[in-house]
Amino acid sequence: MYQEQTIDVIKKRSSKLDGIQNIITGLNRKTKDKRINVVAIPDLLTKQGAEDLYAADRTARKIIEKVPKEGVKKWIELINADPAIKLSFKHEFRKLKVVKQFKKAWQWARLYGGAGIFLNIDDGEYPSFPINFTKAKSIKTIIALHRYELFAETQTVEKNIDNPNFGLPNYYRIQKQNNGATSLIHHDRILRFEGAELPQTLFMRNGYWHDSVLSSLKNPIINYSQSHDMLASIIQDFRQKVMKIDQFAQMIAADEDDLLIKRMEIQDLIRSNFKTEMIDKEDELDIVQTSFSGINDALKMVNNRLVEASDFPHTVLLGESPKGGISDKGESQNRDWYDYVAEEQRDVLEEPINTLLEYLMKVKEGPTKGKFLDSLSFEFLPLWQMSEEKQSEIQLNTAKRDEIYIQNQVVTPEEVAISRWGSGKFNMETTLESTNRNPLHNVDSEDTKTK
Repeated sequence: MYQEQTIDVIKKRSSKLDGIQNIITGLNRKTKDKRINVVAIPDLLTKQGAEDLYAADRTARKIIEKVPKEGVKKWIELINADPAIKLSFKHEFRKLKVVKQFKKAWQWARLYGGAGIFLNIDDGEYPSFPINFTKAKSIKTIIALHRYELFAETQTVEKNIDNPNFGLPNYYRIQKQNNGATSLIHHDRILRFEGAELPQTLFMRNGYWHDSVLSSLKNPIINYSQSHDMLASIIQDFRQKVMKIDQFAQMIAADEDDLLIKRMEIQDLIRSNFKTEMIDKEDELDIVQTSFSGINDALKMVNNRLVEASDFPHTVLLGESPKGGISDKGESQNRDWYDYVAEEQRDVLEEPINTLLEYLMKVKEGPTKGKFLDSLSFEFLPLWQMSEEKQSEIQLNTAKRDEIYIQNQVVTPEEVAISRWGSGKFNMETTLESTNRNPLHNVDSEDTKTK
């Protein structure tokens, strides 16, 4: 019994101690404990919110436009196709304005969270039907549409896991903003472009589209703009004049504000014309300067937060050269930037381009006249280019190495010439003619057997 009472007393004292600790530390109190009070809530930008931020803020516009602009600048090169086929595809791309439409769809996907390109294919079928390639003549036009013009029919989501379209709508409805009419489109005729990826639940709740890249950047962008705007205001008020006027409070109380205003106007007139201050002997005039201490560090923190959140380097997003000059650090940042753009190319453009190439080969009036080329593929042209000085240095070192190999009969001059310039441009890789080396290999083998 005594033992049970002792345990009860200890529990009560522990409870009181816990209560005192909570009062002091704020732990487990919603108004104090930030672990309880802070909850991450997704704030997906609406169409209007995304458009307002894009139109009002130059940094937001750059974040939307810069990656697609860089991503389509060099475009692609076809592989395993003869020059005539390449030229035919080039003409077809130009006729359909492929680069322009792809860039627009990519920008809209980043701004709105998703976009699509409608393929207007002449196959004699309604757009709500799958493409009939047995009758398909050509792709007449391609049209970029953002997600608020291309509504996913969510009740038609593909549920067969073996279907390539699994988890996505089989049908979309086009509704242009300036036209109330709608058109039902089969997914075969749409090339999807995705925005910032959402978890599956939010993706479904968002109408089977992903999110604007500006949603997670809204606060850093606004903080960046406000911080620099506030700095401009501080500079305007850098030097403030403070005048101590005798009997100032009594003049206001006596309703003599007209006299006070007139006095200030006269002082402004004197200051403007005679570059001097004239005050009563009982008055005092002080000039107070605003301190800029710590502002530079605070702005750096705001800038770094924006750069970190956007994945853009300082040199691209803010136009700032690296500390100490451009040189190696600047070149490294540029390479990192182009690597990032190349990764975005693969994620966003690779599938739509492959589909477009496939469709262009299947239509009868396309670049291949309906002949499907299994070996045809493409690669993105490199975005990053070395400086001429660096290229010259690499070519000189390669030439010295080749000279040593040739003198020691490791390679032949013909092999070096073909390897370096056989493709029409400089190549560091060396290709050996195996047919010329087989006899030597056989002789060595015979000698080994004889020994």
